[in-house]
Amino acid sequence: MPDQTQDSLYSDIFFARQPIFDRGGSIWGYELLYRKSADCRTAQIDDYDLATACVATAGLVCPDTDFKPSKRIFINYTEKLLLNGAPKGLPPGVTVVEVLESVTASPEVIKAIIELKQEGYLIAIDDFRGEASLSLLMEYADIIKIDLLGLELEQIAALVALVPDRVLTLAEKVEDPAQVPHLQEMGFDLFQGYYFAHPQTISGKKLSATSFSKLKTLTLLEQQNATPQDYTRLIERDPSIAFRLLRLLNSAAFCFSVKIKSIQHAISLLGMMRLKYWLRMVVLSDVGARQVTPELYRMSIVRARFFERLLAEDPERKALESDSLFLFGLLSLLDVMLDVGMDQLLPILSLQEPLARGLESGQGHFGHYLKLAIAIETADSEAISRQAQVLRIEEHLISGVWREAMLWGNEVEQQTEV
Repeated sequence: MPDQTQDSLYSDIFFARQPIFDRGGSIWGYELLYRKSADCRTAQIDDYDLATACVATAGLVCPDTDFKPSKRIFINYTEKLLLNGAPKGLPPGVTVVEVLESVTASPEVIKAIIELKQEGYLIAIDDFRGEASLSLLMEYADIIKIDLLGLELEQIAALVALVPDRVLTLAEKVEDPAQVPHLQEMGFDLFQGYYFAHPQTISGKKLSATSFSKLKTLTLLEQQNATPQDYTRLIERDPSIAFRLLRLLNSAAFCFSVKIKSIQHAISLLGMMRLKYWLRMVVLSDVGARQVTPELYRMSIVRARFFERLLAEDPERKALESDSLFLFGLLSLLDVMLDVGMDQLLPILSLQEPLARGLESGQGHFGHYLKLAIAIETADSEAISRQAQVLRIEEHLISGVWREAMLWGNEVEQQTEV
């Protein structure tokens, strides 16, 4: 596939991950840090809200198999994102909401932090230097981070003395090995810095949501009476959002043991509240992405619609659900879109076995549907007849359903261009 086409389908994502150690030298958690490119060693942030959105939507689904659900993830949040409830898009069991030193201790901010604590999130105060404004927030903090750069040991000890006993203290930017014994003697609980480990840059690829999906998502999020079915229909029209939702749910942060069979099933697992906050972050993270609707997007939703509608003509329809077939079609071109083998994608999606087997090898009942779609797209009349016979569907019905799916796909594409 030409590079230009691939570039229109996905964009590269980068972030860094720096481990945080406890007093025994074990990894307690990680801080996720924004990176503009693979070569960047510092944040280089132009838009802090956008940087947080990119890290929050990519960080929990990194391909690192060493990540364990017991490890906490620190993510910086601006005042605006705190007030918008952005952290609620991530699971409270692993997320540490890091409050930047620029955040003011307004009644609105304090209320937002209290709500997060009530839901189980840990609150960390960043770069504490004894400021009165941050002292007001300390009452609600679980962790206080003290930046050691430029401080003498006496100054560090004075700051530690201001931290209540119930609050964990984290020594940040530990670079001098001679400091470590003194820091331990002062009572620091957690340690982070170049002396222990440099941030590791992690890269990957993401499908960016179409402009239409972004607009529809923002509109839907403002509708008080929107139902799970409304969100299901929205996500079913965008392979990007569907893929990222499945990837999130299969991350170590959630630890779901069930296999996902449909978009509706995925939404029920995540929950409507968390879905809404997560969707806001997804839309924000896609700001600046190329505003295109690639042909492969249209092909995938045509396949999805075709499989869903064809099920009504399938005498074995009791063995399948239409929403499972829709999801199958929606993901059937994901390997081409991301230029990654389907065998590499399936382990991170947690799909039900028949659905996964159909995507990887074209086997089973799902596989016959895929072979039928490919036969239609390549105008292979013999293969169409063969698959129609296997599925026990009249050929004239197949052509009518395909035509309907094509028209539906064209409508979605036209709406995207509005």
